[in-house]
Amino acid sequence: MIQEIIKSLLDHEELLFVIQCTVVAFGVFHYILYPLYFHPLAKIPGPKLAALTQYYNHYYTWAEKRNRWVQSLHENYGPIVRLGPDEVDISDAAYIKDIYTGNYDKTSFYENFCNYGSFNTFSSLGKEAHRQSRKISSKFYSKSNVTSAKNQEKVRESISSTLGVMENYLGESIDVFLLFQQMAIDTVSKFAFGKSYDPLLSDPMGWGEKVIHNFSCTAGTSFWTTNMPRFYNYVVPEQLQKAGAFVRDWNWKLAEKAFERASENDDEETLVSVLMKGGKNVRAVASECFDHVAAGHETTGTTLAYFYLNMARYPDIQERLISELKIRFGEPHGLESCYLADVEELPYLNAVLLENFRLHAAIPGEEPRTVPASGLQWRGSKETPEVLIPKGTTVTMQPYTVHRDKEVFENPECFNPDRWFTDESKLREMNRRMMPFGAGSRSCIGMHIAQEEIRLIIASSFLRYRVKMDPAFDYVKNMEMADRYTSHPMGDKCFMVFEKI
Repeated sequence: MIQEIIKSLLDHEELLFVIQCTVVAFGVFHYILYPLYFHPLAKIPGPKLAALTQYYNHYYTWAEKRNRWVQSLHENYGPIVRLGPDEVDISDAAYIKDIYTGNYDKTSFYENFCNYGSFNTFSSLGKEAHRQSRKISSKFYSKSNVTSAKNQEKVRESISSTLGVMENYLGESIDVFLLFQQMAIDTVSKFAFGKSYDPLLSDPMGWGEKVIHNFSCTAGTSFWTTNMPRFYNYVVPEQLQKAGAFVRDWNWKLAEKAFERASENDDEETLVSVLMKGGKNVRAVASECFDHVAAGHETTGTTLAYFYLNMARYPDIQERLISELKIRFGEPHGLESCYLADVEELPYLNAVLLENFRLHAAIPGEEPRTVPASGLQWRGSKETPEVLIPKGTTVTMQPYTVHRDKEVFENPECFNPDRWFTDESKLREMNRRMMPFGAGSRSCIGMHIAQEEIRLIIASSFLRYRVKMDPAFDYVKNMEMADRYTSHPMGDKCFMVFEKI
């Protein structure tokens, strides 16, 4: 009988028309009208299409235009913009405290930074999981430990090896991006694996170049690994997949060997031994090591490549830096590295380095977090009234934009180290906007090693050499910063010429 009733109802064309209209109306309301006009984020300005679909945002990420796109949105719409149905980006530095110092949970974006099927400190989403993971190695990476006499020697060894390569190529063009990545990977790996590691700089144009090349290939697949990992096997060329397998296998063998040595009660303290004592199995140890090695070498290489390029572009700045170093140290001794305590407080070196971090942050992209149950109160601006951003919303800030705040950094695209010589109030506002290593309790765990090696190679090399541009190298084509979450020179190379002072 029920079937007869239903059949009778369906025989009426009017009823079918009503049902169809209802479905269409519901779809229009749910997918268009609600997100545009009734959603809690509807008051926040931004492109209309972005409010309807996350794939609008994904397009700019895939096209490697996202950082500049978000920057342009802030220029058009103000300090808060809507990037997706449930995502906003904020450029007001006052919210660094709310979001990052406030330790919001990470979003699922970071799950894709797991390695070997195991989470690591960076990919841990929740506060407690991160705290438990980080506390195992936080003392190992503390500034007091990485700058101790014993550990500083590991860094100074890498610096001296790098100076040796520069010395061998004096007057010739050399790829400094390749060189500094090898220096950084050697430094991080000495801390991670200890005696189990053979430095790349012992064969910089052979094995060292091969390892770095394969890491660079994996960087080119970052959109698929972090945004759409389910499509990785179908869209990423086999050659690039093999490069990814190569570096993962290389890291696994080093971690496994160091794990075995640590298991045999070897007394050398390494990241591997610290993690093992903290209860991590070999898979978790390898995951942590891969994260530190992969992130630690490209970011430092990128920072230094742009630093040396800026010195070559602005000879007056380079000469002021050399003069400061000569006054402090006099003549260098062979290829011996400086000590960190001697270079940390050099005012002009620090100013040039800060300006380099500001314009060339190695991680300029978004740092997404999840708004907690209490919500995030947008406190209002002239463009956007007060609004409560609801729980579950993805909120991001990107260093690329925060570092270019025109209200604080006059002529923000201009490389001007002298801007850092100003009154305390202005300096405080500039420093508050600096986040080249992230911010809050989830900032880069290896930043003390990175800053140590960056300062030491700068001081040690500019005591000995001037750097000049190679007239045969196309800097416009190769040295534009890749518009990605983690950046690098577009051409993956930066040829420079060193000359003896």
